[in-house]
Amino acid sequence: MSELRVARRYARALLRAAVELGVLEEAESDVRGFYELLRSSKDLRSFLGDPTVWPKTKAHFLENLLKGKVNRTTLDFLLLTVAKGRSELFEDVLREFGEMLDEHRGVIAAQVRSAVELSPEQKARLEERLSAYSEKSVRLEAVVDRTIKRGVIVRLGDMVFDGSVEAQLRRLYKSWIGA
Repeated sequence: MSELRVARRYARALLRAAVELGVLEEAESDVRGFYELLRSSKDLRSFLGDPTVWPKTKAHFLENLLKGKVNRTTLDFLLLTVAKGRSELFEDVLREFGEMLDEHRGVIAAQVRSAVELSPEQKARLEERLSAYSEKSVRLEAVVDRTIKRGVIVRLGDMVFDGSVEAQLRRLYKSWIGA
């Protein structure tokens, strides 16, 4: 089974458990915090991903690191993942959990790349239009990309809207030459 499929199964299990036990907000906070910790610590990623380190050693370490700082459901899930020998998938599992949580809540992520920083008004207007288009609540992430000359490129789920000047010129050129 592919690692991504395994990560999705684990993420789905955590989401179900958190919903059933009524600790979804706590699990979300725990997952975000642990994900950031993993992303910021190469040593932690190496340790948890090292197949030569015994799962019991990893579990003991995680329990000491996180006990009292995360919800018991989240900690039990992390310890189970370690016991099953899947701790190298933590980043994928936690990322998948975030995506499934958004889907559960009817939220879709949108990434906007622009040449300049968008104003709060522009972001709000764009969020509103994307929400109307997708019929979902939109969580907007805006990034400045100096390679774009003017305009914006928006990724909404699997769709890409290229409103950059370069793309508009390309479309105009193709319409002139009849392609």
